[in-house]
Amino acid sequence: MSELVKITVEEFTQIYRDYMEEDFPKDELKPLKRMTEMMQQGLCIATKLMQENQMRAYAIFIIPPKGAYMLLDYFAVKKEYRGTGVGHSFFEALTVFIKNEYPRIQGMLIESERIEEDKADVETRKRRIAFYRDCGCQMTQVESNLFGVDYSVLHFPFMAGAEAGEKELDFIYQTMFEKNHYENDVRVWHVEK
Repeated sequence: MSELVKITVEEFTQIYRDYMEEDFPKDELKPLKRMTEMMQQGLCIATKLMQENQMRAYAIFIIPPKGAYMLLDYFAVKKEYRGTGVGHSFFEALTVFIKNEYPRIQGMLIESERIEEDKADVETRKRRIAFYRDCGCQMTQVESNLFGVDYSVLHFPFMAGAEAGEKELDFIYQTMFEKNHYENDVRVWHVEK
């Protein structure tokens, strides 16, 4: 059985140093200090997926104090468990966790780097989006640009009929970023697909 467990700032700091610095490109990883500040402010939570008393994956979420949607900020399965179904188990455990701990949350938004055919890592980007869709996420008609990186946005509903769009993502970004960064480095738009 899989269980998603909220972790402390201290435990998150260890995961950051032991795993995140290797699992994520340096330019995609927020500084540890910024992430722990967000946790202490109640804007961000860190979790680990437990199976058989072992951590198999971890995830960090932005959960604004108000609002009905959250953002998956970081998610990774430990290397030795990739390709074993742990990622799918994470989404099942996440649904139980959110319904118990954050019943006001209707859905989760996920940024995935937009597929651009001229990029070297286009296959990786396609696999990532395919994985999220296979786990029950839906593509939205929202895209964003954060600090020069373009994202397609997916939605994972926790409640039947929950739909999220441009307004919900923009609200999360306004909560997440300092005013000058939000105004200068963040864009959200709707696309017709």
